[in-house]
Amino acid sequence: MTSGIIMAATTAITRNDRRATRSITALLSLGFGLALTVLALPQLAGEGCLWAAREGMLSKSAGPDQRPALAGWLMQAGTLSRLAPALAEAGTTWLRLALEGRDDGVILLMDANQAFADSLALAPAESLIWFRLSYSASREGRSRDAARAWRMAILTGAFDPQMMEYRLGLGFSLWPYMEAAERAAMAHQLVTFWSWGPGTVSELTERDAALDIVRLALANRPDIVADIERRIALRQGK
Repeated sequence: MTSGIIMAATTAITRNDRRATRSITALLSLGFGLALTVLALPQLAGEGCLWAAREGMLSKSAGPDQRPALAGWLMQAGTLSRLAPALAEAGTTWLRLALEGRDDGVILLMDANQAFADSLALAPAESLIWFRLSYSASREGRSRDAARAWRMAILTGAFDPQMMEYRLGLGFSLWPYMEAAERAAMAHQLVTFWSWGPGTVSELTERDAALDIVRLALANRPDIVADIERRIALRQGK
């Protein structure tokens, strides 16, 4: 009898322990789920802002005066949810608006620079955004900052055929403001681009009257300089 009572009590305790364990597990699961939901809210809210802003950008009813506000939505989306693409898109929108010659162009350039910088803080390997930051800073008159950002564009993606022309054009304009590190990046970009398309490099050099820059940048590569000079001379009928 006694052993039966003990067994029954033990069984009851075991059952109660199992129920308690299940209850604790359920509570922990619920708590974990709530935590994930709370953590996801900024991301969801940010993506919602991003979607709304993009829809506004694509809408035919979105006039020039609405685009700064829509870019602000993108900035809010990126900041709220730490979405680098949203911040980059905001910067690109502000940059395009600034290039339209608006009265608030200087402010728009400053906003663009901040958006690009914030985006790169989250995604520092985005070569295109480094280039846009460089261009935006150069338009704002911050040539040294532009030269540093230009170098980062090269370091994070030296070979990009679609961007080579724009990179060299901007790089040539920033050459007077470049220090040793940036000039080394220019040499690297010239060699890379020449290896891929020597004729295009010579055309861009001639177009931008940058032969002296090329000679200085490639002082250690007289073979490439000679090739570029030869191609330019042939086009000029010399």
